[in-house]
Amino acid sequence: MNVTIGVGQTQIVQALDGFKRDLVGPVPDSATVTVEFAQNVAPLTTKLTLAAHKNPAPNGAYFFPAKAGDLGKGQYWSWRTRHMGAAPGVTWTDRNRFAYDMGVSRWDKKAKEWTGLREGADPGNPKNADYLVWDKPVYAMADGKVMYCREDVVDHEGSGGGPANSVWIDHGGEFAGYVHLKLNSIPSSVCPQGSEKKWGMNGKTVTVKAGQLIGRVGNTGNSSAPHLHLEVLDGVPPGNPGASPRPNGLPVLFQNALVRGDRADVDPDAGPIDWTTARGQAIGWNALVLPNRCGFDVIPSGLSEWARHGITAACFQDVVNRATAAGYEPAVVDGYTVGGNTYFNAVFQPKDQLPSATRHGLTAAQLDKLVDEWGELGYRIRHLDGYQYNGMPRYVAIFVKDGGPRQFVTHSLSSYAHQAVYNLLTGAGWRPVINSGVSDHYLVRYFAVYEQRSLGSYRAEWAIPEANYQEFAETQLALGRRPLYLNAYNHGGKAYLSAIYTSTVPGPFEARHGLTAAQYQAEYDTWVGKKYRTRQVTGYASGTGHRFAAVWRP
Repeated sequence: MNVTIGVGQTQIVQALDGFKRDLVGPVPDSATVTVEFAQNVAPLTTKLTLAAHKNPAPNGAYFFPAKAGDLGKGQYWSWRTRHMGAAPGVTWTDRNRFAYDMGVSRWDKKAKEWTGLREGADPGNPKNADYLVWDKPVYAMADGKVMYCREDVVDHEGSGGGPANSVWIDHGGEFAGYVHLKLNSIPSSVCPQGSEKKWGMNGKTVTVKAGQLIGRVGNTGNSSAPHLHLEVLDGVPPGNPGASPRPNGLPVLFQNALVRGDRADVDPDAGPIDWTTARGQAIGWNALVLPNRCGFDVIPSGLSEWARHGITAACFQDVVNRATAAGYEPAVVDGYTVGGNTYFNAVFQPKDQLPSATRHGLTAAQLDKLVDEWGELGYRIRHLDGYQYNGMPRYVAIFVKDGGPRQFVTHSLSSYAHQAVYNLLTGAGWRPVINSGVSDHYLVRYFAVYEQRSLGSYRAEWAIPEANYQEFAETQLALGRRPLYLNAYNHGGKAYLSAIYTSTVPGPFEARHGLTAAQYQAEYDTWVGKKYRTRQVTGYASGTGHRFAAVWRP
């Protein structure tokens, strides 16, 4: 490029990508700059060493300030307003050179185009509530200290001016502005009373964690429609104590978000969107963005099953949402605790035509309510598991309306009560298909699902010490029984397995227990690669480590 600079003037030179790439990068190692003078002076050439900018966050990049779970079906975030210098007709300042104005888009099947408006909205006179991005939650991109907040500006319809509701956070030396937030949407934990409209929060110390809710998208201040303005500066914004004379805008890099470059050539009706995972890159103009805070790769469609193990509690719902969007439904969900933290294992299989629903985090009372209400509607439990969350028993259940045999569901029973109910029901012809426990302080609370069906010759145990399980399994195999059900739980610092072996389980199978995460993944790859499916998977703690047990059958 050629740039003319007058005497005594300065010029910022910027290399742009035309807003067309999926992701900006990679950065070249060096750049050569030659300065030629109008006077009789020899040209000056110098070589500059270049380094990619890294944000002061883990892996040198921020999390996208939104979550996939807050989007409706077929909705994606999108960067539309171009602040960068090459954008036609856009006046930019140093602080806005890397800023984003983000909205939410959907594919209009009738018009065959992308739109930021809800179905049925008047495109000639849209209201705030007509925009998909309106009222969407906004989250902190990284840990940081809140430096400024304002939330008293009323949202206007259409264009407006003046100051906006915003939150400014010091993310370790970079100041990020989350701007145009909705009236009264900033939590008091982020903007305490008495700290508003004062840089430095009027002496109050307010910190936030990555992923913490900091507000909702509105239409306040200098804005023509609801959107999130996001910018990061290398200094305090002008007009505030300690402000930099001319703060520079800094690149805002993202990790884990799924990105599809220029949406102009994307037609969801023609096939799945070909996503790329951002790993410390900026987002190109007009791109589609699917937040992916937990960092899982793109979920391919058309598999016989898709599974993940050791999912953190914070990421589990995101995994379910994305797997569901890819055409799968939960077949097995297992919760377990290691070191006081809750994790999930999940197996997803292609969605069939049967109505189904999955719920997790259920208390005993909530589980009771769902079993009663959905049972009256013809739903049965396909899968049930108990686990600890914050030291309390919780349940995850998969319900399906499949017309199967009658069920009798029990939970939260003591050892004595569980044995008594087991004896009573099995004596009356009921058979257990789920049968395990969950630790509740000093007790184990047992849960089970019984059905009126034949299991042939069977044996059910629900408190097998891990060290004794191999002997139990070998004994059952010698009697011609195969594993129908396998689960595990921890209590009193020890691991226990629950199992149901029956002579009616068809065909070959493979079962493993005591596996590390790496060993489990290797076994999973082997058997799923041989067209087996994961029928049971369960996790448990062994010391400070994760252990897994699983059953595969064709």
